[in-house]
Amino acid sequence: MLAKKGQISLMKIKLYIAQSLDGYIAGPNGELDWLEEIPNPEQEDFGYTNFYDSIDLLLMGQKTYAAICSFGIDWPYQGKQTFVFSRTKALSSSQPDCRHLNTLDAPTIASLRQLSKKGIWLVGGGALIREFLRLGAIDEMIISIIPRLLGEGIPLFPATYPAVDWQMEKTETFANGIVNLHYTKI
Repeated sequence: MLAKKGQISLMKIKLYIAQSLDGYIAGPNGELDWLEEIPNPEQEDFGYTNFYDSIDLLLMGQKTYAAICSFGIDWPYQGKQTFVFSRTKALSSSQPDCRHLNTLDAPTIASLRQLSKKGIWLVGGGALIREFLRLGAIDEMIISIIPRLLGEGIPLFPATYPAVDWQMEKTETFANGIVNLHYTKI
């Protein structure tokens, strides 16, 4: 993002997330196993590596953080500064790059934008996405549509949020039926 003379350059906040055909990002209890069940014989990364290289800061909610920690793997975001939002729980993390935030407002978002030198990934979950939508703080959305109906779960978009227009930048269709939709806020 380019800044005019005398302005501070503020990095874009990008929502990069997968959803089912019927709009869910997780099962009713936060389950993500359905994402692993989609065939991927070509071992495609669906644009993840290019996206990941374009960001240096991650934002996620407490439940998303806990879900990632429950996978029993090494922290997948080594070297990337991560902020975990929770109004009720303090973060207990052995990850040196993870920090806890309990306030989400326009000044906090402006401070986070100033910390980033490349871009910011809004990882999720649903409650945090809802707050960022309410604050008008999402600049780009890259949504991977997974060809599966879940029937119930945590919706990507909450029941109410402000109306915002988006411009389609790019679509990508993959052999296994996954479609990436890339939008920028108008």
